[in-house]
Amino acid sequence: KMRAARPRRAWAGVRLCSAVAAASAPATPFQYHTPVFYYNDVYRFDLPGGHRFPMAKYQLVREGLQRELGNRAEFRVSPLAREWELVRTHCPEYVERFLRSELSQAEYRRIGFPGTDQGVARALSSTGGTLAAARALFAGPGPGRA
Repeated sequence: KMRAARPRRAWAGVRLCSAVAAASAPATPFQYHTPVFYYNDVYRFDLPGGHRFPMAKYQLVREGLQRELGNRAEFRVSPLAREWELVRTHCPEYVERFLRSELSQAEYRRIGFPGTDQGVARALSSTGGTLAAARALFAGPGPGRA
């Protein structure tokens, strides 16, 4: 008795970070739905020369996936996380200072990015994309996805 071959996904083995999160849980082992990728490479900010963070790689990864997957996947700009979502895991006072770009130099050094409006938007979109991907995963297939 032969088993049906499990379909291979073209993106199998691609390691995704929170900036490009995928939400595509199979309803059964053999049934797949259109995966949704959330990305935030539209939120950019300038970094000093020699900075270790490769900002451009996220757009290159997304564009490569879009070329490879075409219309077999849906790509959405990450929504921005809202303050009430952030205070579920962070101190409200810290969140307020972060959103106003008022952290100390030591706090910005720990984060690794400057305290600018663009940096705040990038961080909110990273978190928002992760949350949207998790919601889409748990919502399952259909129009009610994140």
